[in-house]
Amino acid sequence: MSFLENFNTLEKERWGKNPEWIRSFRKTALEEFERIGLPTKKSEEWKYTDITEVNPFIDLVPLSSSPAFLDKTTDALLKLPSCHRLVFVNGLFSPNLSTPLSKNGIEIESLEKALRENNSILKQYLGNTLTSKNNSFASLNSAFTEQGTFIYIPKKTVINEVIYIVYLSTHTKEYVHYPRNLIVLDTDAQVKIIEDYTHTTENKYFTNTLTHIHVQARASCEHYKIERENNNALHIATVEIDQQEYSSFTSHSFSFGAKLTRNTMTSRLNGKGAQCTFLGFYMGSDEQHIDNHTMIVHEKEECTSTEHYHGILDDKAHGVFNGKIYVAQHAQKTNSEQTNRTLLLSNDARMDTKPQLEIFADDVKCTHGATVGKLDETSLYYLRSRGIAEEEAKKILTRAFAENLTSKITIEPLKEHITTLVKNKLHKE
Repeated sequence: MSFLENFNTLEKERWGKNPEWIRSFRKTALEEFERIGLPTKKSEEWKYTDITEVNPFIDLVPLSSSPAFLDKTTDALLKLPSCHRLVFVNGLFSPNLSTPLSKNGIEIESLEKALRENNSILKQYLGNTLTSKNNSFASLNSAFTEQGTFIYIPKKTVINEVIYIVYLSTHTKEYVHYPRNLIVLDTDAQVKIIEDYTHTTENKYFTNTLTHIHVQARASCEHYKIERENNNALHIATVEIDQQEYSSFTSHSFSFGAKLTRNTMTSRLNGKGAQCTFLGFYMGSDEQHIDNHTMIVHEKEECTSTEHYHGILDDKAHGVFNGKIYVAQHAQKTNSEQTNRTLLLSNDARMDTKPQLEIFADDVKCTHGATVGKLDETSLYYLRSRGIAEEEAKKILTRAFAENLTSKITIEPLKEHITTLVKNKLHKE
């Protein structure tokens, strides 16, 4: 069956009792996907990323039920001492592993439940939000919006516990899932969120995820996205952020697994004095492909953005970075900096990088730059002169390179886990 036939089947068998607005939302997204189709390497945005292996998954039906024994799978989850946890197994919400919260106006729950209850805030933000134009995979995700997370933090509410969202793949057959996350921080709210994609299977599967984050005036959001899927998986993710005046948003993006990873992240600074920070770290080995596309749009005056994406590539891994800073004509007194640094550990690893600035205002301070290279020979010589073996010296320097970004993690158990992932990747042999 084609994806269109699957859509019609789901509409008839599973979505018939959904509110009319979400059914209309899905149909509009489906029409958008049919209009633009899947991207090819002829497109500038996909010039270095081949999605041929993704194509067969488009015609698979998202799962509708999950075997009960899967709810006992906890070894793959991060060990956080205190958190609000939402767990999805093979794309489906697992109540037995989750601790949702709904009180004092706070909503931390599954998207499916919020849809079933026709949540008015969900309708307000999701119903009026179709993603960026010409994003095939975001439109496809919207067309199959069903499972995922809904978070609403009311005005002046500070959530001290981390919100931990987990998408765990365990299935023994090929499958596709479309996680959809909507996160809304009202005025002066504060929260830290971890969005984790992990596995207990080596089976091939496709994750197509979309996260929308709305950060209202003076609100603060620290968002971590961890991609640690297996090396046969395909992972395509879109994260879109809307920021209002004097809001603060910090993104920590970590990519370790998957055969193919594509992260597309966009923040729109739609209010005066908004601050945005994008921190990304990626590690690739074997023949992994990791593509990071980012865009920060300065729409208003006196906004600040900082972007640092660093990566380590070994064997025949291929990395792509395309980061764009856009400054509108009326966005005066913008302050923006962007860097992309990639460390190549083998002669066969390669990196395509394209930092961009597009500036239409005249009172701005903007910088960007990119470097791709091997370990510093002077530093390597210094360590070896102190009696350290060459291979160990290389690992010391490589870990130090990674720590430039991993040290900025403010959640200690997560920092320890990411540090372990880096070490394991370096010692994979």
